Formats: sequence, C-alpha cells, structure tokens
Amino acid sequence: MLCVLFVEIRWTKQDRNPQSASGRRECLKPVAVTVNHSSCICPDNCCLLKKIFYVQNNDQIRMLPCRSEKQTAVESPDGFEIITPGSVSIPDIEILREENCHRIRWFDSGAGNVRRRGGNEDFLKRGARFSGESNHLNETAFRLRIGQKGMVSWNNRFSSYHGQWYKEYRAYFVSTDQPDSCMFLENYDFRYEQMADLF
Repeated sequence: MLCVLFVEIRWTKQDRNPQSASGRRECLKPVAVTVNHSSCICPDNCCLLKKIFYVQNNDQIRMLPCRSEKQTAVESPDGFEIITPGSVSIPDIEILREENCHRIRWFDSGAGNVRRRGGNEDFLKRGARFSGESNHLNETAFRLRIGQKGMVSWNNRFSSYHGQWYKEYRAYFVSTDQPDSCMFLENYDFRYEQMADLF
C-alpha cells in the first residue's frame, strides 16, 4: 500500500520575510502520524493525509482544516483518506498503480504564474491528457516498490487584483506493507524537485 503525507503552505508577498521563512520550513517537514491499522488493510489503496497551513499578517502560521474533496474517499479515525491511486487529489501529482510498484508523476497543471518547460512523456500517446503538447513538463518523478520512499517538492506563485501569494508543497510517499507512526520521518530513497525562482 502507498501512504502519502501532503503538506501545503500559503503566504502573501508582504509575508515574505526571514521570520516567516523559518516557520514555513518547519511546517513543510515530515511528521509522525497516528496509524489506524484496520483502515489500512487493502494493498491497492492509498492512505492520504493532508496538512494545509497559511501565514497570517503577524507572521503566525495557522493550519486549515482539510476535508475530503471526493465523495469516494473514506476518512479514517486517524485523519487519513483511504482512496484508490488514480483519484488522489494533490495538485500537479498523479499516482499510477503498476504491476509491482507505484509510479509517481509530476506535471505542470498550468495553475499559477510559473511556467516550467520540459519533456512530456505523453507527447505521442493518443488520448493522453497532454498528448501533442511538445513543451509541457509532464514526467515520472520516480517509481516506488514495497519498502521504498520518495519525496516531491515544488512551489508556485499566484496573482490577482488583490496582490500576489505563494504556495510551497511537499508530498511524502511511503510504499509499505506495515504502516507505522514514524514512516514519514526516515530517509528517502528518491527526491524530485520543481522549485521555481518566485522572485
């Protein structure tokens, strides 16, 4: 089974300062979790835990409540959503179940003001989401077999009439038969980054 910890933090341009930067880094770190083993029994499912933070004007960081966006997701007592790999709701991430592993893909969804250029592994695949888009970044970050771990980090900038705001994301993936409370705290076999200069 695949266990996923997704962390997002949001802040505005006026909150870009050294004081909030250290707090943001702390929020993005992996954490120990409570695991309800009875909710994590199907090896084909994903267990997803989301944590979303935002920085207020006084440099205080608050956590937003996370609710399941999909009716097909079941929330367990420990806060994990139990879902199938293809329906994981993380921006710019797609999880595919393959024969003996999980393939984690990162793609530029077009959200925000940062455009990334790069390879599109679905360029010649008819009917694929980004088929025919030659310079659209869409690639496999890594494949995880049982016992392996991977981390994806990326960021984005948004703007509107009200000003600019930023988001930074971390997604921690653990493929395991035995989920435990410290599974996200240990070393990672794979790391994939799409950190743009947000100037």
